[in-house]
Amino acid sequence: MTPLKARARRWAGGALGAVALLALAVVPAKANDGDARKKAMSDYVAGQKSLSATHDADIEVVTPDLQKVQFTASGTVLIERPAGLRATRTGAYADVELVFDGKAATVHNRGRTGSRPPASPAARNSGSRLGAL
Repeated sequence: MTPLKARARRWAGGALGAVALLALAVVPAKANDGDARKKAMSDYVAGQKSLSATHDADIEVVTPDLQKVQFTASGTVLIERPAGLRATRTGAYADVELVFDGKAATVHNRGRTGSRPPASPAARNSGSRLGAL
């Protein structure tokens, strides 16, 4: 056996041994780990008085002329319990806002009129942050 073949066999044996050790070292996950984590997250979110999030989105389109066009948008969402929601979306083709005060939902196209709607009376009177978003 040539030294090159001997070295290749040692390397292959070492690699096989490492894979075997790695396979034995992996701890199997319990079946209910994911369920427990989802339950803990759900309980945490359920206990919050208000939640907020922001988002950015990019969409790329290739035209038949092989030109790449990118559309970007961003927005915010604010939820206050027991009843209140304000969501905005701003992009090149839309600047809209959704407000829900627990009784009525209003969608406002801010880009077309150039003005911002006042906060709902319920949001103004309750000291809610929904009117300030």
